[in-house]
Amino acid sequence: MKRSSCAAGRPRGRPSLDELLLEEAARLVKFQAGDKVMHMDRDRALMRKLFDIALQGNLRAIQLVTERLRQAQAALAAKADPETPLTEEEIALLEMMSKTSGG
Repeated sequence: MKRSSCAAGRPRGRPSLDELLLEEAARLVKFQAGDKVMHMDRDRALMRKLFDIALQGNLRAIQLVTERLRQAQAALAAKADPETPLTEEEIALLEMMSKTSGG
C-alpha cells in the first residue's frame, strides 16, 4: 500500500516548523521611533510591542509580561547560582576528564 506524502512526514532538507519560526523571528523589521527609522529583530520588536500594550493597561498583556519575566529571572538565577547541583551528565563528563588527565 502506498503511503501519502502527509503520512511520510517532512521531506528531507526542508526546515521544520520550529526552524521556520526561529528564522522568521530573526528577520529584521523597520520601525519609526520618533524621528528615527530603526531596525531590530522581529522577536525583539514583538516583545517591545507586548510591553507597550501592557503599559497601556491591557491586563492579559500585563499577565504575560510579568509571568515571562518571572520565568526569565528564575532561569537566569538558576544558571548563575554556584550552589546549583551538577547534573548527571556534568558529573560523568568531569569523571571522564579526570581519568583522561591522569588525576
